Amino acid sequence: MNLVRFFRCAAATLALAGIFGNQLTLAASPATPRPAAPAHRVAVRDIALLDGGVLRGQVVDAAGAAQANTKVAIARQDAVVATLTTNADGRFEVAGLSGGVYQIISAHSGGAFRIWSARTAPPAAEREVLLVTGEDVVRGQGAPGGALRWLGNPWVLGGIVATAIIVPLALDKKGGS
Repeated sequence: MNLVRFFRCAAATLALAGIFGNQLTLAASPATPRPAAPAHRVAVRDIALLDGGVLRGQVVDAAGAAQANTKVAIARQDAVVATLTTNADGRFEVAGLSGGVYQIISAHSGGAFRIWSARTAPPAAEREVLLVTGEDVVRGQGAPGGALRWLGNPWVLGGIVATAIIVPLALDKKGGS
């Protein structure tokens, strides 16, 4: 019986050493320098202006329903160049713009757009701006920040495993004595 208890304790000790030893090694090793990631990445989309510097766009929700009477601001180099309100179809239009990078923002969405003068846009450029409110929806299972994200912490997982090993050993010791 003492030999069985010895092997159980040895197995528990090796398991804990494997779990926590790896974490201690990772904590002691120097961190690999990595380039700083931006706080958020903004994808710049290409948009072609119509003749006369006309920019057209539409504001919709995540389901595709038009957002009527929504305020839209168009800014270039942190200066607002136009503010307007969408019509009943969620559409807006502004004239007199020139090529450049603009921020187009509505109440709950926005983005950065590279606006091209008429007939100079690349073939892949879109013909109008589409702003989708609630675009930051995360789809899929187990979204980041979910209820069980703490299980990803190796110390928590190690504590659960250690408890699963130690409690039966402690109970067996009480029953065997």
